[in-house]
Amino acid sequence: MVAGSTAEGISQPYSRDSDIDIMTVLTNMIIYENFPDTKSFKKGGYVLQMERDKVVPGYTMIKCIGMKSRNMPYISQIAKLKNIKLFEKDGCYFLRHCCDVHNFTDLRNSQTYSQTKRRRNGDHENFEMHSSGPAFNVNCETSKSKLKLNFDYVTAIPCFCLSHIQNWTHRTRHYGWPDKKLTSKLKNEIGYVVPVGFKGSRNFELEWRICYTGIEINLIHSLNETQIKMCVLLKMVAKAILKPVCKDITSYVIKNLVLWIVERNANEIFTPENLTSLVMLGLRSLRNKVNLRLFGSYMIPERNLFAGKITENEKAEMVRLLDEMLEEGPMFLIKFKELNVLNKAINETMNKPLLAK
Repeated sequence: MVAGSTAEGISQPYSRDSDIDIMTVLTNMIIYENFPDTKSFKKGGYVLQMERDKVVPGYTMIKCIGMKSRNMPYISQIAKLKNIKLFEKDGCYFLRHCCDVHNFTDLRNSQTYSQTKRRRNGDHENFEMHSSGPAFNVNCETSKSKLKLNFDYVTAIPCFCLSHIQNWTHRTRHYGWPDKKLTSKLKNEIGYVVPVGFKGSRNFELEWRICYTGIEINLIHSLNETQIKMCVLLKMVAKAILKPVCKDITSYVIKNLVLWIVERNANEIFTPENLTSLVMLGLRSLRNKVNLRLFGSYMIPERNLFAGKITENEKAEMVRLLDEMLEEGPMFLIKFKELNVLNKAINETMNKPLLAK
């Protein structure tokens, strides 16, 4: 399945190097928060259980319940999966992920695999692949046509974590977004786990990050045009100006920022004439979160998106830069070489929709 900005239908004008996120879902496996009656499982599937007691919020280990021997059919079939290994810990089996760009053997420390292919027309295709978080990033560029394609591939396993969904569905909302009709629809959406552990954890390779990609896509689709434009402009500012200072200010961080802003403010303020003010509101909110190095994700608020990230130097530089932007207002754009691209995008966002049909 396609994920990220492409699936959300948001196009960033003039961005030639945006990644396309592709999620490969292992549909023959499913993970439950609480292990259900085994008689309900479909034949041929693997059913596993979350183990969240000893991990930080937003992550889980994946336990094979009741499996005592590596020779059992259930265990041996899982062991054949290319990018998932079994690990025995305290007498139980857990799924261990591995990052690899060759034949899904262990690739560590963001190693890179590169290859150049010569086409019949004389053009050269440069192919590069490296691990980045839970994903394999693939870059492909041709020497003559200068065509550049970037893909992020990530393996995901479906999961049901009822406590997360219930907390999200029932939390207090003062401004009616998302409304009860939408939350009622989305409460049945499954989540996913992706193969990356909490940075610095001694059980890093046994931990998997929990995400709610389907719910987030539907929430973005529910935003009005001004909210979509605010999201796009904040992503552009983050990519052009903030991310070179701190790589942790990602598109995902900005998406979470926008979802919180929409939930915590009255719908009446999201009008075209307020667009630049809304962008400044977003930057002010981001500044405060960076200063505290504390930012709860939208779907799992107890998960701090900045945990283990943003060094003291990055924090100081980011706060200084954001304070400078906030003091100058939208005119801060004139200081940066990306001005022409951003101005063109801003002018167009004022006059045409950015949400793909």
